Amino acid sequence: MPRIAEIGIDGRVLGFTIVVSFVSVLFFGLVPAWQGSKADLIQELKESARSSTGGLRSQRTRQSLVVCEVALSVVLLVTAGLFIRSFARIQAVEAGIDTRNVLTVRLSLPVTQYDDREKVKFFYETLSARIRGVQGVDSVGLVSALPLSGINNRFDFTIVGRPPATIAEVPAAQNRWVTPGYLQTMRIPIRQGRDFNDHDVFGSQHVVAIDETLARQFWPNGDSIGKHLKSDFGEFEIVGVVGPVKHFGLDEQPLPTVYAPIAQIPSSELGFLANGISVVVRTFTDPVSIGEAVRREVRGVDSNVPASGVRTMDQLVSAAVAPRRFNLALIEMFAAAALLLAAIGLYGVISYSLALRRHEIGVRMALGARRRDVISLVLREALTLAGIGTALGILLSMLAGRALSQLLFGVSATDAVTLVTVSILLGATAVAASYLPAHRAAKVDAATIMRY
Repeated sequence: MPRIAEIGIDGRVLGFTIVVSFVSVLFFGLVPAWQGSKADLIQELKESARSSTGGLRSQRTRQSLVVCEVALSVVLLVTAGLFIRSFARIQAVEAGIDTRNVLTVRLSLPVTQYDDREKVKFFYETLSARIRGVQGVDSVGLVSALPLSGINNRFDFTIVGRPPATIAEVPAAQNRWVTPGYLQTMRIPIRQGRDFNDHDVFGSQHVVAIDETLARQFWPNGDSIGKHLKSDFGEFEIVGVVGPVKHFGLDEQPLPTVYAPIAQIPSSELGFLANGISVVVRTFTDPVSIGEAVRREVRGVDSNVPASGVRTMDQLVSAAVAPRRFNLALIEMFAAAALLLAAIGLYGVISYSLALRRHEIGVRMALGARRRDVISLVLREALTLAGIGTALGILLSMLAGRALSQLLFGVSATDAVTLVTVSILLGATAVAASYLPAHRAAKVDAATIMRY
């Protein structure tokens, strides 16, 4: 996350924590005190004598608090489960490129020095040749805007022979200026036609390659090769159709994209290209290991060109899902804390209830109840509380589904797998939290209890 190192504990955080803790302790301390101050003493004594659990009202209050605790835990656990499944789905999404073993380097060409396309062409041809000579390099390409970098350039065009009815109907697409070899380096498949080559220069026929998203939109019959697009930059012939690429996020649909060779870039676009050109290098080994060598080759071609943002494509993909990963980590921590608190609450209520019911359990065992009967009785009580809390929590999760649905990818807010998994987890937690008190209660000596 950006600026994550600047986040830390300060006076405001500590003050907020102390105030919330004090208010919580005060509130949950005053509630039982208030209940005790207005209690009917005679009725409470009758209930205590009859049930041996400290009064039905107190017992129900404790159970209600545990049910609420379990319900809130379920909401957080369901949210965490949905985020986990959503994150797994989004990581499995194909971006349209092969990110393995690809190094990227952002370059900033001095605009005053590279104000001519021939100078730009000489720079990238010389740099590409030098980088290809570095040990471990497979292929090299340059592009005006990397996928998942957040940089975009709009390309308004018309189709020759299909004039739009109004200005508002003029189609548009993303525009990427690339060198021959970029598509191969990024493993963007060529579905039809050809890649760019050294003959695609400024004086020759201007050409473009379009992606399948744009091709399906205007040429659903697959006859886009040879057609012409017209824009402010001139007229371009479509020579290739390539696979779609997700340029802005793995959770977004690929947008229509037009690729054009850098050698044919108009003078009006040179400033944009100079400020954002990136080198992509596919390697046979770990791409990070050749980062310094690539920087050295850039300095060798022109020491005035700074090489920054040396990152792998895997790191760019990781950065693209960083907000989701951060949200997931937060929800996971809250869910784990809630589950722990629910387990402690169940353990506390069951232990306290059994401490008050020692006489009842002794009588049961004196009348023939076995240890497993006592354990079963306690577990049933714990599972009942957990079951009510789980049902309430699932209901709350489903009501909150509309708010969650906008944050999920490929998963429904009422995902059955998540709901069932959380229910099983809460059941297992209830059994684990109540087994130790149940085991202790089953070891009660009936003769000793009856004697007192």
